[in-house]
Amino acid sequence: MRKSRTIRAVTATLLLALAPLLPALAQTREEAANRVPTTPLDLEKRLGLPAKTAGEPAAPVALEGILDPAVYRVAPGDRLVVGIWGAADLEMDLMLGADGGLVIPAVGVVAIGGLTVEQATEKVRAACAAAYPRSPITLTLARPGLLRVPITGQVIAAGTYEVLSSFRLADLIQVAGGLGSGADTRAIEITHRDGTGGTCDLLAWRADGRRDGNPVLETGDRVHVPPATATYRVRGVFPEGAEAAAASLLDRPFRAETRVVPARSGDRLDFVLRAAGWLGTNACTETIWIDTPGASRREVRLADAAATALAAGDAIEIPFCREWISVNGSVVRPGFYPYLPGQTVTDYVYLAGGPTELGRNSGWKTIDAAGQRHGAAAVDTVAAGTRIWVPNRRYYTISTLLTPLGTAVAVVVSLVALSRK
Repeated sequence: MRKSRTIRAVTATLLLALAPLLPALAQTREEAANRVPTTPLDLEKRLGLPAKTAGEPAAPVALEGILDPAVYRVAPGDRLVVGIWGAADLEMDLMLGADGGLVIPAVGVVAIGGLTVEQATEKVRAACAAAYPRSPITLTLARPGLLRVPITGQVIAAGTYEVLSSFRLADLIQVAGGLGSGADTRAIEITHRDGTGGTCDLLAWRADGRRDGNPVLETGDRVHVPPATATYRVRGVFPEGAEAAAASLLDRPFRAETRVVPARSGDRLDFVLRAAGWLGTNACTETIWIDTPGASRREVRLADAAATALAAGDAIEIPFCREWISVNGSVVRPGFYPYLPGQTVTDYVYLAGGPTELGRNSGWKTIDAAGQRHGAAAVDTVAAGTRIWVPNRRYYTISTLLTPLGTAVAVVVSLVALSRK
């Protein structure tokens, strides 16, 4: 009796100790399931395809267009329909085997894996000629199968994924969670089963729609996304969403971003601007600034962008089309604001939301368009191109320095007192 009570007590103690770990284990399983889809059902969930129950026909697969029979190569898992037409028409719905063989009743196994649909059709006709000598033979791709394609390098979740055999490179990257920061989208490596391969310029597909930058994947392909080694930095105003575009310029600062574009020899300014997202509604459409390391700034007309060559490391600045005022420091909404003649320093500071809890209510600084620093009175009017700086309050700066110093002194005093005991 006492032994059974002891066993129950030990069991209860173990359950209580393990209880906090159960949510973490469940979360780990959920993360793993979301990260690496290994079954067709996982793939359908990730791509948003409708689920099906037992006995229902397979859900239709969304394709980008009619598959070209001279280009598409049949792969294991493809659903193929062999049609034999004559006095009694016959249609056979068949699946290509893992070894690339198609089993046709009364004919046998026909090895067509890796062939284009056109090549596979000719081979099936030749194989069926003896059994059906006077009947026209057709071969139709009813549904693409699945491929297992590994992807490594600069993606969110590298691994091996099951994807439709009609998938392109961009589709695989989407399934893998997207590109990681610093990915070189100009030189994505694809290695085929026979060891051949090459690089793909996915950015050219995104910017200009070049289809060779986003090829269809094949059985045995391996994909690697390398890190970018040479880049351009493009800073300025880019297109915004409808909500941001509808907002009043007086209610918010201009939105300036810096975007990084992988560089290649021979790039032109117009391509880099398209790759970065082109120009926003508040960007200057006349002049672009280019800063090359070790050289003076160049001003290029947008009309000449197609003829302007770039070098790796160039910084491209898209200026604002309006005259502007910069408000930074300890304000609620730092950023760029449109220049309005006659407005004072106070007007712009409070247009930016006013000083924060740590910002000064006076003693602000200004830097004019020529780079000269001035002390700013609240009633001073502001010229175009002025930068306004709201510093922190002094007591906050002093307390920030004294707090760690006081902590260090307290630790030293405590150590001295302990050493004397």
